[in-house]
Amino acid sequence: MADTFLRIIPTEPNCVPSVLSRERALNVLRRAVPMAEDVSAHVSGGVRFVDCGADFESVRCPACGADIGEWWAEAMEIGHAQQFRDLRITTPCCGLHTSLNDLAYSWPAGFARYSLEALNPGVENLPDSVVDRISRAIGQSVRIIWAHY
Repeated sequence: MADTFLRIIPTEPNCVPSVLSRERALNVLRRAVPMAEDVSAHVSGGVRFVDCGADFESVRCPACGADIGEWWAEAMEIGHAQQFRDLRITTPCCGLHTSLNDLAYSWPAGFARYSLEALNPGVENLPDSVVDRISRAIGQSVRIIWAHY
């Protein structure tokens, strides 16, 4: 059976909340998914790509909707080589100045140094009230990423 991961990341990739804020957010998530096999928080030394696993379908330009998957793969190689220190890009389709983090991923994905994660959380979605409490705890809006492996 495949594992399901619920990942919660700040919308700002370099955001690393204080230890107290991280603990508060972790406690909110633990209470929200009591059946999860594991609930944890992670802080990495640099920005990393937080993917959706087998759910990945496409990457599109947020402005014109063009499928930019092939170009994106090359942009990711370049980004990875510089450890995602600079996520700024210009899309090849319409010349939008944006960020790898702000592309239209189907299913949602993103970039972060800090994440909350629940393994096999036992829920199909998080109520908006829980998402709001986590956002308030870390002082930043968040992105919800569901991943299956």
